[in-house]
Amino acid sequence: ELQRDYKILLLGAGESGKSTVAKQMRIIHAIKGNAFSAQEVREYVPVIYANVLQSLCAVLEYMAGQGLRLRSKARGYAEEMAELYARGNCQLNPQLGEKITMVYK
Repeated sequence: ELQRDYKILLLGAGESGKSTVAKQMRIIHAIKGNAFSAQEVREYVPVIYANVLQSLCAVLEYMAGQGLRLRSKARGYAEEMAELYARGNCQLNPQLGEKITMVYK
């Protein structure tokens, strides 16, 4: 089978998803699951954790703007996560993962 390499120039404003498209292409076209090296995986983990908290905070901000409220228990968890994100502390652990799940339910 003939393999060809192509170069693609992705243009766009900052935070428009250029890197995301490139990473998705690597995943889609990976051979035997070798899309990312172990070093790359270690580097992406904090970014993914931060994205989880950032997305949750965006949903919570939208809800507040629409006058929507969480259940009382989930409200405390949401405030805790917003504080963590604001401080730049994006280390996820199983306990925080459970709290995120509770907020999304």
